[in-house]
Amino acid sequence: MTGVVFLAREWEGEPYNREPATHSELVWVDPASPPDDCHPFTREILRFFAAGQRYANVIAPELAVGGEPR
Repeated sequence: MTGVVFLAREWEGEPYNREPATHSELVWVDPASPPDDCHPFTREILRFFAAGQRYANVIAPELAVGGEPR
């Protein structure tokens, strides 16, 4: 599985939840302090972003076994 995340430097319009059946809400959070119910893959992406790292090969925690990819 490949996930891609983009950093938007400019935005026009109002963001909204395009998958309400999948996601309960759209929230703005501090990348260094995501909410407790944040998806593990999203949490990893935010961890790199908060550290100033704009490119990373992220293995989703739920796909790793003992810290290594399955």
